[in-house]
Amino acid sequence: MNAISNLPTFAAVTVGQLRNTDTALNEIARAEVNITETASEVLQRMSFETDLYEIDLVVLASMHMKSRARKFSTVEICDQAKELGLIHCPPEAALQLWLENPEFLQIHASVILMMDSVSVSSGEELNFHLERRNSGRWLDTVRAEPTTLWNYWNRFLFAHSR
Repeated sequence: MNAISNLPTFAAVTVGQLRNTDTALNEIARAEVNITETASEVLQRMSFETDLYEIDLVVLASMHMKSRARKFSTVEICDQAKELGLIHCPPEAALQLWLENPEFLQIHASVILMMDSVSVSSGEELNFHLERRNSGRWLDTVRAEPTTLWNYWNRFLFAHSR
């Protein structure tokens, strides 16, 4: 099984800089990151970090899974991450990733930030989904319920504390 030392850091970000929803929305707009309505709602409902600290973001993909199945549940992905010493990201890491590393995704590429899901008005539990489309950089959301099945090509961001 792969050890955390075999998983390269995808990016390092500093969390604790945004402090609140208004600051976050202003910074996202200034950086010309598009945001969906559901992502905006998650921003309004999430907690922001109050301490300033840096985290390493690591991508977990199908190649890191024990089995070679074509689909994996959220639980299986999170269990594998835990075995590798990875933890959920603070939600703010999605914003900081776009702000600090604007070119980190190629066009038509995406990653899902594995975080403690945020409940929105529809009752759904959502995680951030970062994507570069033809129309630019997007902060979107995706349901990441325990039984959600993910395809082998999905990529997930977890944190590794320094």
